[in-house]
Amino acid sequence: MSRLIRMGLQIPSFTYPGVPDAELFERVAAIAGTDTNIGHATVEQRDGDVSLIKLEVEVKDRKHLARVVRTIRQMPEIIRVSRYLASKGNQQE
Repeated sequence: MSRLIRMGLQIPSFTYPGVPDAELFERVAAIAGTDTNIGHATVEQRDGDVSLIKLEVEVKDRKHLARVVRTIRQMPEIIRVSRYLASKGNQQE
């Protein structure tokens, strides 16, 4: 079995009137179409019209991660995408 790398993504996103956080989360969860496992996800309401989406994803390599980040950045409500290495205890081999 190939080793997967668990990465964390922090995604500040605009929240529009009439678009609940759950629907916004569903849009970002569409990254599953990039053959990516989402291990953990949360959405936190921030100041005013901004929510912070936190995802832990499992990717095969840097190219796979880059494809996931590009997919998220193409969504119009996304402000930016920040990456971090999730805890080593959560990685699968």
